Amino acid sequence: MKTLTILLGLIVFSTISISAVYAASSIQQDTPIISDSAMISLTFLDQNTTDTPIFNDMATAVLNPPACVTPVSVDWTITQDCVLISNFIAPANVRVQNGALLMIPNGVILDIGFSTKNLIVESGSGVLIKSGGTIKSIPQDSDNDGIPDVSDNCPFTPNANQLDTDGDGEGDVCDAFPNDPDNDIDGDGVSGDIDNCPNVSNANQNDLDSDGTGDACDSQTIITSNTVLTADTTLSGDLVVEPGFVLTINPGVTLDIDLVNHKITVKSGGGILIKSGGTIT
Repeated sequence: MKTLTILLGLIVFSTISISAVYAASSIQQDTPIISDSAMISLTFLDQNTTDTPIFNDMATAVLNPPACVTPVSVDWTITQDCVLISNFIAPANVRVQNGALLMIPNGVILDIGFSTKNLIVESGSGVLIKSGGTIKSIPQDSDNDGIPDVSDNCPFTPNANQLDTDGDGEGDVCDAFPNDPDNDIDGDGVSGDIDNCPNVSNANQNDLDSDGTGDACDSQTIITSNTVLTADTTLSGDLVVEPGFVLTINPGVTLDIDLVNHKITVKSGGGILIKSGGTIT
């Protein structure tokens, strides 16, 4: 990057064979490119290797140029001196060429969305911002909800209210897990606020003892009612069957417990009934 400092005075570059391209990194919002009343500094893109062709208001130009004719939806190419007589939002790039001068008078604003568009000033051409005139960048607003993308918590989905229930920086309307600030940290498709094992993947949410902690992360499964196991189940901790209650394992069903690190305890009066074809492994 390089910086050009312009003092009030005569600055005319009519023979330099380069173009100046102004983008988001080179024109800050509400900062004039050139002013006729004060010293300013301009930062240009790295591609510029020599002074950039810009006129100030003492340059040789038409003193009372005609009004600019602005486009509706395409690039604005300026080939003759003109003055912007009212505020204008550029629909695409703005290019000043063929020795033309674009004048922006007092009280008039040229808005360019520099995140997607450029101001291009070709060699021998110029842009003059009179005192009180302004070139500024319109922040990109992809979803047209009135919130610039840089600060929109759902930049591609309209949500003017910016509601973010879980405070994770992603708005509710585009947040797959609007009540889970960790956004399903275990990746099982179940929101953390209702996941019975929020840090262990268990899409089936099996909870054999119905204690609110899923089998996949329950350190101790305690059977406190007569329970029939109808589908294969893997426990992550100990199994305890309380007195007076029976755990029944149906035919073809497997109860998987890591018996090297965990144990099964059947208290007096309790029991486990393994029907033919049922298995504990």
